[in-house]
Amino acid sequence: MREGIEAHRAKIADLAAALGQRYSVKLSLPTAESQHLAWFDAGTRQSGGHQPARPVFSVPPDVRAAAASAITTRFQTDLAQGRTPNTLPALQAGAQAIREAWVRRLSLSGDDVRWAPLAPAYARWKHRRGLDPRIGVATGRMLAAVRAGLIVIQRTR
Repeated sequence: MREGIEAHRAKIADLAAALGQRYSVKLSLPTAESQHLAWFDAGTRQSGGHQPARPVFSVPPDVRAAAASAITTRFQTDLAQGRTPNTLPALQAGAQAIREAWVRRLSLSGDDVRWAPLAPAYARWKHRRGLDPRIGVATGRMLAAVRAGLIVIQRTR
């Protein structure tokens, strides 16, 4: 199996690099959660207040490395089971690793990326209403949508 992995190492590296370049990774979400996440991710400046950008969907090098590891594992599994490695399931494994980073960000108020803290008044408002104190998880709908959303991989060029 080691020889099989070595023979496919260039393809594995190419696939890992392709996620976010030649292939986009998106989640198919209900419209309300999709709009809320877009607003949350990019932030807004409004006359009545300010929502700082809290980037959920960035893919820094450590997340890309996790995707590459998932792709490698998928290739190893295919080879161990006597199958020819298939690009689409490998990309799906890498995309799932990326989604896991997005879920961790919402679950852990930023996790690997630094998010601005909640405004004190909003934190008090959430507390009075018994809402989840984590950033982006007040009701849990957005986090649930990211956990359950269909991963869509599209070729960009």
